[in-house]
Amino acid sequence: MSYPKISFVNLKGTPFLPDENGITHIRQFGESWYVELDKPWRGEIILEGKSPFSLTQIPTTQRWELQGKLKGEIARRSGQVTVLLKDKAGKMLNETAATLHIYPASISEQQIEQAIADIGILAISTACCVQREMPVPMGEGSGVPGLGQKWQAGNGMLVTATALLELASVVRMNWSEIEKRPLKSFVTEIGTLEVEKAGISPRSLIEYKLNPFKRRVIGIKRTESFQCLENEFLCYILDFYLRDFAKGLAVAIGSLDSRNLENKFFEQKWHRKDEDFKEFVKAAKRRWRLFQSDREEFKRQAKDKISQLQDCVEWAEKARTSQFIKDIKTPTVPQLNSLRLIESSSYAPILDCYLNLKGGTLEPIQKVLHLLEQIYRGEVRPTWEIYEIWCVVKLYTAFILYADMQPLEGEAHLFESIELKSDGTLELPKNKLFSLVTRNSKFSLRVGVQYEPKLRNTKDELRTPDILLFVEVDGKVNKYVFDAKYRDYTQQTWEQLKKDVMDVAKNRYLQELSLTSAFILHTDIRKDYWGEVHFDRFVREEFGAIINEFDYAGHRYGAIALIPGQDEERQIKRILRLLLQYHNTELCTTCLACSQPLKWGKNVRSSWLPDLISEEDLIERVIAREKSAGNGTALYCSCPQCGDFWVIQNCYGEHHHLLKFKDCFHRNSDHPEFKGKWMYICPECGSDPSLEDLREDSRAKKMVINDIATSASPKWWTDYMAATGLNES
Repeated sequence: MSYPKISFVNLKGTPFLPDENGITHIRQFGESWYVELDKPWRGEIILEGKSPFSLTQIPTTQRWELQGKLKGEIARRSGQVTVLLKDKAGKMLNETAATLHIYPASISEQQIEQAIADIGILAISTACCVQREMPVPMGEGSGVPGLGQKWQAGNGMLVTATALLELASVVRMNWSEIEKRPLKSFVTEIGTLEVEKAGISPRSLIEYKLNPFKRRVIGIKRTESFQCLENEFLCYILDFYLRDFAKGLAVAIGSLDSRNLENKFFEQKWHRKDEDFKEFVKAAKRRWRLFQSDREEFKRQAKDKISQLQDCVEWAEKARTSQFIKDIKTPTVPQLNSLRLIESSSYAPILDCYLNLKGGTLEPIQKVLHLLEQIYRGEVRPTWEIYEIWCVVKLYTAFILYADMQPLEGEAHLFESIELKSDGTLELPKNKLFSLVTRNSKFSLRVGVQYEPKLRNTKDELRTPDILLFVEVDGKVNKYVFDAKYRDYTQQTWEQLKKDVMDVAKNRYLQELSLTSAFILHTDIRKDYWGEVHFDRFVREEFGAIINEFDYAGHRYGAIALIPGQDEERQIKRILRLLLQYHNTELCTTCLACSQPLKWGKNVRSSWLPDLISEEDLIERVIAREKSAGNGTALYCSCPQCGDFWVIQNCYGEHHHLLKFKDCFHRNSDHPEFKGKWMYICPECGSDPSLEDLREDSRAKKMVINDIATSASPKWWTDYMAATGLNES
């Protein structure tokens, strides 16, 4: 029977054409799609899925459409919709099925593929880091300053690379001998052979009697073949270790953030003139220079290792074309129970080196190597939820790579729990808690990560955001939610952004779940809202619309752009600072990279030196947001180990916290005199005084002091005036 042909068309009835790969597709949020038949049909048209439902026919046409929005499990998981006919008897006609691929918005297929590769690379990066031997803490002034956790992770990668290159060296050293005399096996097959070599059988005797002059007959013969366990082992080493693993490790090392620390802060004119503070500034500059020197040396070593790994990959690909192994299929798991493999003078050294590395340097990462292998073999299908999983992976690994954390001992980490299903989709367990703890015993820090947790709001309604994070510091718990979405706000307009930020992030999650903050993670690089100003201002600046949302977000909700290959490391580090240092004042004077609390009065210094109280007391007041700390009092933080430098300051309004660092998430001051300086608008109250405002405030306070004092202003006040740069001069 001939059935109508299904086509996907746009609103005008124009069919969607297949691309160069023959795939019919549209871009998410670009055009609406409809189903059109080439002849009348009296049955139904069904949208396939776990909960199939019928499309609705548009009157007087052979066109069908969805009622409402496409939702649920039908298309979200696979990135495609499949439509088929259903006859009047209720039978699904599978032979009529047609598929339309819906590509995600604002992210290319190459970026989706990169996200998949990132998952495998981050698995290796994390394993190199979390399994390294824990360093013994040293007192200040002893030992060698480190480069911070990200660079310790980098050192772990270099150690792994060195071990891998050692294996490559052993293989290359024995390769010429192997090519001259490769091991072979005998295989039995049916073919033509000489009569004298044929086995005696009734059939061969009859053939000989019938044709005594025939010299070749069909029979079972044994021939030599390069297909053997030993050569399969070589293919495994070449394909997986020296090609795929080396390629992934080179990318991982190359992904290390090589940007320098901010140094312009040291170039400003300091208002504190006491010798103790001058020594602090000199030490901070010295640490910065040392860090730069160490980083340049590390970058040189990393570049050298990347070059060697790339050379290793090229050599392995060339070696794989050797005549004796070019047609051998690489095994998933090599068989090592071969006496010839153990005793061969050319094969045995490779086996010995492989076993030593697998049980030594490479042993900790064996559990995640299969994930990298599956990804590099192209077995992972680029589905829609790849972006969600990628976001979970990036956040999880950020705490390990940047905050000196590790999984709980004896607990499987996230990458060990990722499974590849038979249909090629990656699956991460839902509602499962993956815990991380700090390596430093001086304070208690625990982080929990959950993918699609099941939460209950204040009305006992079920809520399932994509990602839940909780951060527990010395018993205090903050909870954060992130919802990952493919978005193109330029096409979807400010209305979609408002729905995401105000309806979803703020109302549905932040308020209903009583969270510390809630953010949308999205794929539109052009729109990046961190809750740094009130939402009305952001929408007015980006879209020219007025929505009358004047509450200051205070970095509690927003929509953060996070896209593979689009400076995502910078975004991730900003998120980490937001969670651990801005919303957790307990860690605001702790170096995240080194997991080291800084010593107040030595590595944390105030912008002015008090007279009646100690500097440590003033620091405590600033962190506690006490008004007695003075308006705009700043704390300068310099890590003695890695040279990181940041500033904590209370705003000039209600003493809200500001956290200043390179690539800060606060909004720069609107006043032109502060352009390029670390002056920011308060995200909590909008305080943004001009230079003249600050001077006027200084004059007023000085008049009050002069009125109530019988002598000159006290030393603590003049110190404060000088430190904030508010002198009349």
